[in-house]
Amino acid sequence: MGGFTGQQDISNMSWAIAALLVRDRPFRDALAAAAIRRMSAFQAQGLENTAWADAQLTFLHSPLCAAISSSSLRKIGDFQALGLSNSAWAFSKLSVFVEPLMTALASAAMRRLYQVQTQGLANIAWAESPLEVQDVPLRDSIAAPALRLSDST
Repeated sequence: MGGFTGQQDISNMSWAIAALLVRDRPFRDALAAAAIRRMSAFQAQGLENTAWADAQLTFLHSPLCAAISSSSLRKIGDFQALGLSNSAWAFSKLSVFVEPLMTALASAAMRRLYQVQTQGLANIAWAESPLEVQDVPLRDSIAAPALRLSDST
């Protein structure tokens, strides 16, 4: 990946090719390898964007998912509310259920639910739906802001 010098270049490219629905597997593999090499430099938004892009294209690259999961756990406090919901959605769409990550995302999301818009609440609820063990406190916590949003429309 000559020319890609940093995490933002990689996450921006991941987002752009997902938005354009580019499904070139060798290119995605090369981009994933570049991302893994630079994963320690990724900021929360870069982690979220890369996970979202892979989910958007249903591109499951297990080593990249593991690297994003590990880095996200270390930086969970840096995620914005929408980033938490998008990350939960992305991992769920890829059927990647890393319990420590999903627990951390749920916990952080519960603290910020009132900052999340309708789509974010839907993403969180949808991400949890295929799990065998539902996070009841999270589900119950989603209900209050969801009702608040529905009452305001």
